[in-house]
Amino acid sequence: MDTSDDRPSAPQDSASAPALQLDPPPLLHFERDYRWENKETNVEITAARLYDVWNRTADGREPPRDRWRAGLNALRAIASQAQADDRRVRAYGGTWSLSDDSSTRDYLIDTKPLNFLSLGLPPEQLLPSEAKKAESMVFAQGGIRLMELNLALEAAGLALPTSGASNRQTLAGAIATGTHGASVSVGSMQDFVRGIHLVTEGGRHVYLEPASQALVSDDFVALLGAEHVKSDALFHAALVSFGSFGLVHGYVFEAAPLYELSKYRFRVDHEKALSWFGLEFQQFALQARLPPAVPHHLEVIFDPYSAGAQQHGAYVTAMYPVPPQESPPMPPHSAFEPGDDVMNLVARLEAPSSGPIPTLVSDLASSLLTDASDERATPGNTFNNTNIHGPVQCAELGVSLAQAPAAVRAILEEAVRHQFPGLVAVRFVRSSLATLAFTKFEPTTCTIALPGAAGQATLDFYAAVRERLDREDIAFTQHWGQRGEFSRERVRRMYGSALDVWVEQRRRFLSPAGRRLFSNALLERCGLAD
Repeated sequence: MDTSDDRPSAPQDSASAPALQLDPPPLLHFERDYRWENKETNVEITAARLYDVWNRTADGREPPRDRWRAGLNALRAIASQAQADDRRVRAYGGTWSLSDDSSTRDYLIDTKPLNFLSLGLPPEQLLPSEAKKAESMVFAQGGIRLMELNLALEAAGLALPTSGASNRQTLAGAIATGTHGASVSVGSMQDFVRGIHLVTEGGRHVYLEPASQALVSDDFVALLGAEHVKSDALFHAALVSFGSFGLVHGYVFEAAPLYELSKYRFRVDHEKALSWFGLEFQQFALQARLPPAVPHHLEVIFDPYSAGAQQHGAYVTAMYPVPPQESPPMPPHSAFEPGDDVMNLVARLEAPSSGPIPTLVSDLASSLLTDASDERATPGNTFNNTNIHGPVQCAELGVSLAQAPAAVRAILEEAVRHQFPGLVAVRFVRSSLATLAFTKFEPTTCTIALPGAAGQATLDFYAAVRERLDREDIAFTQHWGQRGEFSRERVRRMYGSALDVWVEQRRRFLSPAGRRLFSNALLERCGLAD
């Protein structure tokens, strides 16, 4: 059934979930008392159960058609069982989050084997007004890694409109935490999503899309066997919700025609880089001798310890979309590959005690962030080499474009004061409609990542940055998948009335039992669990 934009309804509360008749019956396997940790080992818990889910039936076979259905039924069965057992449930993917957004001590689900992908949808599965887009529409299970997704898309002459630097994230993990690239025209990953297939309490499952941009026909929803919910407010709330509205089975999104990125990197002084924060791209192109176009990716990495005139302590990377060549060249091999984001660069600071931190940081940046001119690669080849080289932590903030120069100057001063063993990486992203997106500042959010060598000194620096920005009355948000202060007071300060909208949509979509089912410690700290 269709649910109108202003009336998404929660099921009646119940003490236990009803028995499900699942066809085909899914393969279910779990380990008890599983010791789980994220990739950087700063989040460690023991889960009562760890489920592995596969697109396989109970007899271990892959279904002959609609392979995704066995995986969907596994999620439905687990959600139903967790509710019957009065347990909470959480799905995780690549374990890249530095926060505890995907953890629970009850039932955890490893979704990485859920990697079904359908490139192109039959025109009859779309509304007549959208049928012309059928070949570029993608239905993907949430567990697919971005590396897998990029390979398949590029083979079909398609590409993700944007992505983060990590190709080992899962699609659901990246979208649900608000992962972004550096595109002022595209936005974050959640901003190209057209529909979400969610498993909720009791094994109920819904296909959710915005009423104002409805895409799919009844045929597509009937294939899923889902309830059809159309609601702008609910859709925008669920986009960035880190598992709090249910278990994401899959997404529908529109892929872009395949393109390559032409990369330029060069060094300038801090003040020159800060003067470009107004994003006047014609002036930027003239002064930097770059193509006269809006870059697809713009990033500035500041070395806090090379802030003076003529020290050229700002490393500017600009990438421009260009048509693909028939035989795309592989990116040049160097110490710092295009896919190695600044977090992985800083991870090479394995032993800050081996020398003065300013010298170590500056030497590392200058040796690895080498100049580039018109180096071309597809998005999948550009962001293809994400490997963590050592222990690292990262916090990431969002600020308005107007306050960005003041925020960066304050952060650089604190970095020097605290001898921060890391760099300051700035990107620019179009604001998002997702209710709790940290890229909320209109029209463009300046994101400031603070990757540093793991240790208490780095965490103390993060706290000092938050205090400094508060003192200077610089409003900021925090990336949900990074280190941060996610207290009730802080989250209220970040999102204001948008927080009430998110909570209300969740209350209307889930019963009290459902809200408990999909809550965890992070939601409780933030005041979002009820």
